[in-house]
Amino acid sequence: MAQEPETPGGGSPPPERESIWSVSEQWKALYFPLFTALTIIGAGYVVWHGITHRPPGDIHDALVAIILRLAPTIIVSAGVSFVTTELGRYTAMLSDVLREKTDKWIAKRRKEEREKIRAEGQEEAHAQRQKLWEDWNNRRMESAAKGEPFDEPPPSLN
Repeated sequence: MAQEPETPGGGSPPPERESIWSVSEQWKALYFPLFTALTIIGAGYVVWHGITHRPPGDIHDALVAIILRLAPTIIVSAGVSFVTTELGRYTAMLSDVLREKTDKWIAKRRKEEREKIRAEGQEEAHAQRQKLWEDWNNRRMESAAKGEPFDEPPPSLN
């Protein structure tokens, strides 16, 4: 039974990569079509340039020049494709980090807003209770000053 390699810090293992291409599995769908397109475009340009700008003389010299220029074109295509896919990967990672931070910030703001609304509601409820008691007490004192009986129950007993 094969064990998965442990990673420092206990995180998940790095994504699987192709040996020579060093492209992660999830980015192959972008890397290889991009590499192919860049290679075809670059090779087409090298061939066109080699044919239209060949020095006078043997066609053999023109073919050798074209072949010698194709290798750097393929290497540049591979490099540009790799950098493009890696930038995409790092952009996706950055997007995830920013989304997580934004979600935490939004949750914090919502919690603060709920606490503020709750505190305002409690203050308002307290003020309403206080007003009920003050009104009841004013009516009781007016009745006592007039010498009338006061049989209204206190607000909390209603």
